[in-house]
Amino acid sequence: MSLKENETMSLPERQIRKLTAQIHALNELLEVSEQSFLDGASKLEKANAKLQALNENLNIEIHERKKAEEAARQGERFLSSILAAIQDGISVLDNDMRIVRVNETVGKWYVHTMQLVGRKCHEVYQLRNRPCENCPVQETLKTGKPSFAVIPFTESAGSKINWFEVFSFPIVDETTKEISGIVEYLRNITDRKIAEEKLNAAFNELKQMHVQLLQSEKMASIGQLAAGVAHEINNPTAFILSNLTSLRKYSASLTEHIQVLSDALEKTSKPTEESMESILKTVAEHRKAKKVDYIINDICHLIDESIDGGVRVKTIVQNLKNFSRIDDADEYKDGDINAAIENTLSVIWNELKYKAKVIKDYGNIPLTQCNVGQLSQVFMNLLINAAQAIKIQGEITIKTRCADNTILVSISDTGSGIPQEFIGKIFEPFFTTKDVGKGTGLGLSIAYDIVMKHHGQIEVESQPGKGTTVTILIPVVEWTPKTDAP
Repeated sequence: MSLKENETMSLPERQIRKLTAQIHALNELLEVSEQSFLDGASKLEKANAKLQALNENLNIEIHERKKAEEAARQGERFLSSILAAIQDGISVLDNDMRIVRVNETVGKWYVHTMQLVGRKCHEVYQLRNRPCENCPVQETLKTGKPSFAVIPFTESAGSKINWFEVFSFPIVDETTKEISGIVEYLRNITDRKIAEEKLNAAFNELKQMHVQLLQSEKMASIGQLAAGVAHEINNPTAFILSNLTSLRKYSASLTEHIQVLSDALEKTSKPTEESMESILKTVAEHRKAKKVDYIINDICHLIDESIDGGVRVKTIVQNLKNFSRIDDADEYKDGDINAAIENTLSVIWNELKYKAKVIKDYGNIPLTQCNVGQLSQVFMNLLINAAQAIKIQGEITIKTRCADNTILVSISDTGSGIPQEFIGKIFEPFFTTKDVGKGTGLGLSIAYDIVMKHHGQIEVESQPGKGTTVTILIPVVEWTPKTDAP
């Protein structure tokens, strides 16, 4: 606008123009403010939405955490219920063998003793200042593997000892794979231990009774054999006495002849030819009259016979002593089955020789770990039964073999045989078909028990009127000498 125009413009118009300009500026300012407000409102709305989202997430996290905490509490209650339900003891230990946690059972066991948690297990369970010698916890910490031991526990000094089976299991950290603790499982076996001790005592008593029964049967058998054994001893004893009587007579004759020689030697201090001839003639006549040459030869024969007879008596007595001695039921050592049969035959020979011809067919069998005395009793029972089954002169065949690491001993006779209805009963205690006074009914029952103790078998085949074969099968067991533990 030119100056001229301004000058011609009236004052109201200028004011109107100015006011219009101000209104226009104000409108522009309002538009800018409105836009700024709208922008701020939008940001505020976005911030509010973000805050609301964070709040919702926080609420979710709080809810999840509460759920997790409740789940943890439920898990703890469940674990506590499980531990409480277990009637055996549970201890959780750290790597220093300090008790971290125990179940109610352990707490009841040691309710009157010191605080458990935080103390070392051997301090409260054993009242010791160091671990047990065979501590399974130490073994698990050392090897990382479960371990087991039977350990005596005491509640307090001077209290009774309780026996526990102790199992230890490693707790392995999944991340580091290292042991982070030990679970110790304790089972009170005191009652079982007492019961086992009573059972062992009863078993030992029963075993002793069984040994006594074996010995009684053995003595009964020896009683039946006494006459035969006496006869077997009497024969060699008789000719030993006879030989000694002859030797005594021979001794007198030789003594007399020696005196004649001595007298003759005294006369030869100043010999002449005639005197020497006379002396030699006298000595020769006396030698012939006293049968000195015969005596000298016969003395050697008599001495050999006497030695043989003495050896025979000694063998019979020794075999009888071996057979009659009280056996240790658990005495197993390398035994020669063939030799055991031979020794048995020497003891009962008088029972057999008048009844049967004994045929021996021994195989080349190995030594086996066995109780020779007890097996000899088996052979004796079977051989006597075989002889008693023979009415007139018959045969008894003894055969031994080894096959498939098993020793087979068969004893066959040509006797009367066993009726089929009795085959299944002959090994029953007190079953016998013999006349009164000829058997206890325990011989075959004891023989069966002895064979079973050797993890063997006993089989019987019989035909009435033809004979019986009893076969014993004994596994070959090599003897392993015991060595002291390093």
